[in-house]
Formats: sequence, C-alpha cells, structure tokens
Amino acid sequence: MVSYFRPDQEVYNLQVSERDLKSIEPKEWVNNTVISYFIRDLIDAHSSTYNFDVQLCGSIFMAYKTNKRNMAKTHEAVRGITATIPYAKYTIILIPVCMDAHWSFVIMQNPVLAIDGLTPPMLHVDSLQYQDTGRIEGALCGYFRMEALQKYNIKKITYKVKRHNTNPRQANGYDCGIFMLYFMHEVKKAIIRTKG
Repeated sequence: MVSYFRPDQEVYNLQVSERDLKSIEPKEWVNNTVISYFIRDLIDAHSSTYNFDVQLCGSIFMAYKTNKRNMAKTHEAVRGITATIPYAKYTIILIPVCMDAHWSFVIMQNPVLAIDGLTPPMLHVDSLQYQDTGRIEGALCGYFRMEALQKYNIKKITYKVKRHNTNPRQANGYDCGIFMLYFMHEVKKAIIRTKG
C-alpha cells in the first residue's frame, strides 16, 4: 500500500494488486485501481485544478440509479466523498467517468465560482464517442447543484454538458482508460501553461 498526496494535502492510501497490474497488459481494459494510481501519480497537481478519483463518479452513478434518480437522496448517500473538498480553491475540476465499461472524463468549471446568470461549462471528453452525455448531465450536474446549494447556499446553477470528441479517436474497445489518462494529462498541461 502506498500513500499519495493530493493538492489539498489529503493523504489517500491505495492498494494495487497483481490482478490490477494485469489490467495494463495489451488488449486489456484498465481497471479502476490502476486508473486511480495513474490519476494520483501521473496527472500533475496544480493549485487551480482538482482531480477527482474514480470513486466519486462510480458512487454517484450507483446511488443515482439506486435512488431512482432522486438527487437529494443520491447526494445524502454520497456526500461524504466530497465533504472535505475546499471548492473555493479550485477553478477547474477533472472527473473520471466509467459507464457501461467505458472510461471518459468531464472537465467542469467549479460551480461555486460560477458568475450569476452564466452557465458554467462542463465538457465531456470521450475518445470513443460512446457514452450518453445526457446520463452524465443528469447525475453529475445534479450532484454538483446539490453541493453548491448545501455547502454555499447557491440556489440556481444550470449546467449543460457538451461532448468533446478527441483527436486521435479510440479505434478499439479496450484502450479507453489509456486515452482518458492521456487527455486528462494534456488538459492539465494546458492549464499549467495557461495559468503558470
């Protein structure tokens, strides 16, 4: 087990097994433990950007489905994962998404820092152009609206998720995790270049 430090100085432990390591062999689908490892280790920390771990999105989608799309109950079930995140510190949030055995990610402007009346952008980056952006919008946007309401008393935030197709595009059914990590890394590099 290895300890990792996040930009907000929290320490997370992650146990990587031999079975997890087999998921990085050729023509294998990269599993969530390996994705978490690379997000923590490869994607550079930056003071204005927060990288969520894979646990968040999976937990939100599972609770959203279990609670029959009731976002208040979903937020109640999952909010412990985001309880200690100091939103006001970050302008951009990167969220890995795994739905229907396919990895993609979302680039989200922090809802807390959104200007009244403007819709904060949320881009869904999908290397296979496979996932349903509407499902992502329903679950993630609803969750972060609840976060803004409960933590900051921001009553009205409207999100619209736009799909962003990658270039290059994934050409098989198993490299989505690699593509996701690559494009998350590229986005983070661009943010660092822009913000210094």
